[in-house]
Amino acid sequence: MAQLAGIYILAQNVHGLVVDMHAAHERIVYERLKSALDRQQIPMQPLLIPVSFAAEALDIATAEEEHAAMAQLGFDIAPLSPTTLAVRAMPAMLKQTHAEAAARDVLHEMREYGVVRLGFK
Repeated sequence: MAQLAGIYILAQNVHGLVVDMHAAHERIVYERLKSALDRQQIPMQPLLIPVSFAAEALDIATAEEEHAAMAQLGFDIAPLSPTTLAVRAMPAMLKQTHAEAAARDVLHEMREYGVVRLGFK
């Protein structure tokens, strides 16, 4: 219905609702990813310069164990050392997203929910 203060989207339902624009954008991206995953067509965008970051042993292990599942999600995250991961590619539709944050989120989700809940294996 309207945008308020450049921060909120005002939408109406039975109870009335004010939605944070950031949350609305995340939901749109999530729905697009979910749809692409259902079609098994998530285009991967290689990064010109891989993004490396310090990671815990659990993240390193998850990246190694779930590499194939993450590739289906459009991510190429690989260990560089026992304490460092590199994001080499990510889903094309997330190209505006910070690579390290996206990598940490997907690794967390893999650990938290596993690949079975995401529709793999």
